[in-house]
Amino acid sequence: MNMSKNNQPLVSIVSSNYNFEKFIPYFMESVLSQTYKNWELIVTDDCSTDKSFEILKSYEKKDKRIKILQNDKNRHVCHTLNNSFRSAKGEYVCIISCDDAFMPEKIVHDVDFMEKNKKIGVLYGQLFLMDESNTLHGKYCFESLQEFNSAGLLRRMFLLGNQCIAPGMFIRKEVVNKIGFLNPLLKMTQDYDYHVRLLFNTEPAFNNVPLTKYRRMSDNSNLSSYSVQTTINSEINETFFVLNNYLQNIKDYSLLSKIFPEVVEFGPADNYLIPYYLGRIAINSEKKHIKSFGIQTLYSFMLDDNNAKYLEDKTGYLIKDFMDVLSKNKIYCNLIEKEDKEKRNIYRRTKTKLYKIKLYIKKLF
Repeated sequence: MNMSKNNQPLVSIVSSNYNFEKFIPYFMESVLSQTYKNWELIVTDDCSTDKSFEILKSYEKKDKRIKILQNDKNRHVCHTLNNSFRSAKGEYVCIISCDDAFMPEKIVHDVDFMEKNKKIGVLYGQLFLMDESNTLHGKYCFESLQEFNSAGLLRRMFLLGNQCIAPGMFIRKEVVNKIGFLNPLLKMTQDYDYHVRLLFNTEPAFNNVPLTKYRRMSDNSNLSSYSVQTTINSEINETFFVLNNYLQNIKDYSLLSKIFPEVVEFGPADNYLIPYYLGRIAINSEKKHIKSFGIQTLYSFMLDDNNAKYLEDKTGYLIKDFMDVLSKNKIYCNLIEKEDKEKRNIYRRTKTKLYKIKLYIKKLF
């Protein structure tokens, strides 16, 4: 256990930076203003093209608790933040971006809570929304998660997508050591994936008092540097990898039924049928890409003749039932419908123009 400063546990604040020159001073001062003093700040810069790296290094020279690193080339936020993770020496790890900020009592509150609640492995917290001029605009709007344990959150994350927030999350280092760092292969869903992996390995808690300031530009320009279509494509494709965590981690029916009580509707308790059950549950999601995951999971399981026969014997679920699922769930039709709608609109506009031309010609003669 790494302790000093009157026997206080060391807290590693890990962060990443890319071109946050304008916001770094405000961020750094929020860290330096913490009422809790036994912390280290580790920031990795992703080869910024502005002066933010130089600004960060100037703070490093003033305070030995600050460590500034830099990638050898521009990589991605996952690789960058993972680099900071690797250097963390604290008993706790707190995640924040260099364009966000803390309230002065953030660290002392979280340490006190975690020290009193040893079974909690990750503490999530409410956020203040902050614009580019550092003005606060109330709380971040999301449903309070206080009433949910890990099983309840895992169910929501499976059916609805990501429900947790990364800025300011406070994690026991022993949990980080167990599950590892962010998945560097994910571009848009790395937080979603990390939350799911956390929840399979520890219990969460939620603080409804906002102690972290989450910056959102007035034009939302900091939410993603990618186009809307690129973002959608990445999230849809990456969700399959995130949901695979459920297939990898749920090997026992008792855990499955704890997370998804509705599983009793689909057949008897049977560890072998877990892929089938997860597929059936996913198909009930309102999210089309989660439905698609369910269909593909069912397909992969039933493609094996022995699995299909075993499934029929145990549950009465037939191959023709799966075919009905394929025919009734509109997943990939939306793009076709959109294209057809656009074609119809073009036809109507063209027809209207031709009619107007026809009237004009009549007037001439």
